Amino acid sequence: MDTARSFNSTANLTFRQTVSTTESFQFGQFSGGLILVSSTVGSAATVLTFYAKPSSNSQEFYALHDASNSPITITVQPDKCYELPKELFGASTIAATVPTGQSVTCKVYLKS
Repeated sequence: MDTARSFNSTANLTFRQTVSTTESFQFGQFSGGLILVSSTVGSAATVLTFYAKPSSNSQEFYALHDASNSPITITVQPDKCYELPKELFGASTIAATVPTGQSVTCKVYLKS
């Protein structure tokens, strides 16, 4: 038996150091996804820290934490693809921040 999967991609997103300037994407109706980091972000590994927003036009951000109360983060490198953390499931809109002085441009492929 074959299982059909459908992926929806975002436009290029740029994650920045503050929640007020970083970009976000709709996630609520999807069951997971992949993040493809651009090759133009430099050569160093970068930590993404994830936040939830109640809706895409909201100015409120909430830091996401796992069951052990640790922030939900992943370390990414340029020109690589990563699975979005499963702990993001259920959040309506997702944003990510990076350390001071960095930015990450990526595309997100969401699984429906």
